[in-house]
This record gives sequence, structure tokens and C-alpha cells, in this order.
Amino acid sequence: MSSRLSRGTYNGGLLSTEAGTLARVVADATITLAGYLGEGCLNATLLPALLVCLASIAATLFTYNSLFY
Repeated sequence: MSSRLSRGTYNGGLLSTEAGTLARVVADATITLAGYLGEGCLNATLLPALLVCLASIAATLFTYNSLFY
């Protein structure tokens, strides 16, 4: 990692650690919720991945043209 990105409160290492921790929390909560709902709703574990995928597609569609200017 560049030394320029590793300074201050919002450095790259801290942000990647926080993003990983948040992802584990969401995954654990989803698995717990799917277990609580029973075997019939095992596809509930894929719901967060679907939401992230749709949000990524939407963000790309809205910002794609501005990436090249």
C-alpha cells in the first residue's frame, strides 16, 4: 500500500479492515436469520449479495460516463 494512503484516520488499511468487519457482521446476521426462518428459506442467505449486486449495477449506470472525463 502506498505510504500516501496509509496516513490519518481514514487510511486504506483501516478502511479495508472496517469493510471486512462489516461484511462479516452482515453475513453472520443473514445466516442467523436464514436459520431462524427454517430450511424452507435457505435462499435468504443470497439476499444481501443480490442487493449489493443491484446497487453496484445502479451505481455503474449512473456514473459510467463520468469515469472517462
